Amino acid sequence: GIIIFFYLFFFWSWLASGIGNLLVLKDKVARYALNRNERLDAIFVGANFLAGLIVGVIGFVAGFTPMKAIGVAMILSTIPFAVTFKNDHPKGRRLYGGVGGFILVSGVVLGICFGLLGESVPAPVKIASGISLLLFILTTWLGAFGFWRE
Repeated sequence: GIIIFFYLFFFWSWLASGIGNLLVLKDKVARYALNRNERLDAIFVGANFLAGLIVGVIGFVAGFTPMKAIGVAMILSTIPFAVTFKNDHPKGRRLYGGVGGFILVSGVVLGICFGLLGESVPAPVKIASGISLLLFILTTWLGAFGFWRE
């Protein structure tokens, strides 16, 4: 129970602004208070997380592996995207945005391979998935330090 609470707190600390911006973006009047980065944060972090959660839960309940892979990739990609839109430096934005995009694309490709090929996923896709997990872990460590964002 403590480990689950820790991970929920961990994810919430990264995703709170994106989900909050998504709620503000849904309001017809309040959305004008958001700047461009906050709107992108709402879409790439808040909406991506909620859509990944829905897809992943449906995949786990239905036992459909492609949806599991895509849902997990969508959720994991939100952490690099969360750092992207809080980053003031263009190189940092490109780095974290590229990492988030790579995680998202490799997860979708993995899900498609699971759907088309079953358990016999090609080695390059497995390698890309492993690299995605490594990049996710590195992002959580590097993104935690403020000087990497500036």
